[in-house]
Amino acid sequence: MRTLKWSAFLRHAVVGAAVASLFWASAAQADVTTENGASILVFPKVRVADGYNTVIQITNISNDLVFARCFYVNAQLQNPNIPEHPILNPPLWLETDFNIRLTRQQPTQWEVSRGRGVNPFDVCSSGSSPTCLEVPPGSGNFVDLAGLGIDPGAIPPVPSDFIGELKCVEVDASGTPIGGNHLKGEATIISPNGFDVAKYNAVGIRATGMAGAAGNDLWLNNRTGESSGMYDACPEVTIINHFADGAENPILGEGSEIVSELTVVPCSQDFENQIPTTVTLQFRIYNEFESVFSASTSVTCWKEVRLGDIANVFTAQVLGTTVAQTFMTPADIGDGGVIAVLEETHLDGFENSQTAAINLHTEGDRFFGPTGEDFDRILLSGLF
Repeated sequence: MRTLKWSAFLRHAVVGAAVASLFWASAAQADVTTENGASILVFPKVRVADGYNTVIQITNISNDLVFARCFYVNAQLQNPNIPEHPILNPPLWLETDFNIRLTRQQPTQWEVSRGRGVNPFDVCSSGSSPTCLEVPPGSGNFVDLAGLGIDPGAIPPVPSDFIGELKCVEVDASGTPIGGNHLKGEATIISPNGFDVAKYNAVGIRATGMAGAAGNDLWLNNRTGESSGMYDACPEVTIINHFADGAENPILGEGSEIVSELTVVPCSQDFENQIPTTVTLQFRIYNEFESVFSASTSVTCWKEVRLGDIANVFTAQVLGTTVAQTFMTPADIGDGGVIAVLEETHLDGFENSQTAAINLHTEGDRFFGPTGEDFDRILLSGLF
């Protein structure tokens, strides 16, 4: 039996070399970041359902005490046994709030399925969890390795069928949003067998000194390179370099298959009234011969979809090439922006797989009108 014998570097070197040789994309700056500190962290894909688990890591990169208000959004369908429909079978849109507190330069982490309690000594009982180990062996003292470090506060577990997003907003000690840009984050999605993991950086939205001027109403209306708004605007264009859906892996050869799954979250959200946002997306797809294809879909609250299920133009059979480059743009001026990640799974044809989560390139900002009449907004729920 063949086994998977590739690395993430090799896989994406293949894509990068093929795409870079055919396409040139503008180097226009976009406002969201995956590398720098930010005041809003978005984890678009958090999965616990179907035996998966997700580990969240958040770090305070400053020498200040930092507070954040966090929001899980459970986007499981009301009836997961039938296809999604915006009216007949929309996402649940169930929100769970919690607070965290980080000392200077403090990292913290937790398993989404278990949450994290406040346990200063990190003691546990033998067999209470996979991370409860006897330290040192034979001592009779059991330590929960998952709880090591300074506890950031009580973090609730999510339901066993949870799939959706996590968003954290930097606030002051009273819970009022501020623009410190002190937070960075990562998410690691773990497969049911525990051997396949996929990791991506949280998407950060930076703030200016105007953050918090409207209380819980966060305006994503700051243009690229300026500081006249509250928070940086969401991207105008998301660029996806990807294999054609269902393409044969160039390394593994016959019988292998590559599947790409896109997860999208609207930038505008109303946590106060729990009203989901809908955005219509347009896709412009270029194959290796620079032939252009198009497709569209809509996103309500949250969407996870295989590229080939959006339209057959994403498939290897229609594209006619192994790799492609796709430009994803909200369709209408009135539609807000989106934040997305891609998850790419390589199957070898013998029930073995390897998955990588991929942060996407972005360009421009989703901000219209000199007075800011069209911009994304996040309305937080009341202080708690």
